[in-house]
Amino acid sequence: MMPLVIEFIGLPGAGKTTIAQMVIEELTVAGYQCFSLSTLSSPESIEKRRGGLISKMRTLYQFTLSCVKYRHLARNAFLYTLHVNPFSLVSLRRFFNLLVKLSFIETLMKSNYDLLILDQGLLQNIWSIATTGEQPDNDKYLERLLKNILDEISPFVILVDVESEIAHERIARRPTMRSRFDQMSPSKAEAMLAKHRSVFEQLVGLADKFRETGFINVSGSQPISQNVSLIVPFIKQARQANSN
Repeated sequence: MMPLVIEFIGLPGAGKTTIAQMVIEELTVAGYQCFSLSTLSSPESIEKRRGGLISKMRTLYQFTLSCVKYRHLARNAFLYTLHVNPFSLVSLRRFFNLLVKLSFIETLMKSNYDLLILDQGLLQNIWSIATTGEQPDNDKYLERLLKNILDEISPFVILVDVESEIAHERIARRPTMRSRFDQMSPSKAEAMLAKHRSVFEQLVGLADKFRETGFINVSGSQPISQNVSLIVPFIKQARQANSN
């Protein structure tokens, strides 16, 4: 049986990784074999300096493989990226990362894991493309891309929703500068986060099809343990339904 894909989406600072790690701990104790991107640096982006030539060639191979195997998804992902205004090298690089991650997840789908728990999955990658500029006026590009992902991966989606002010406060408390929001003034960062939060609302609004495979919305403002108590039964039930 193929593993079930669980994807957390939400703003930086929403608590996705922290919640995902606690969920994994509980599910592991319950006997599930879990894989998490939060504990593994993969795949290495080709534009990064570390990793060496072999690592970059491997990443380029994964990208090429995705383009060939998932040509319709790759085409729609590129069209969506192309219509984010302005089109830039940053958005193109994030398109590249989306296809690399798809290849990586496809490889994991052949593994012996019960669950693939992604705190930075494909939908989060779509969001990162959208945040490089203004969303396309026509939703058809996003709808087509979402449908392709649902058809190929069928992720169970957990939206960790949080107000932009809270997200920025958490980002500011991080010991290291891990995102571009760290380098902005508080007012500018909150304004940008508020704008980007609307993209998640659009993703969820367009993807009513999520409810066919599973969707849950939790508040990133409430205690982590409370969210975990909602998410773990949801995942167990989803896994049980998938095995029948």
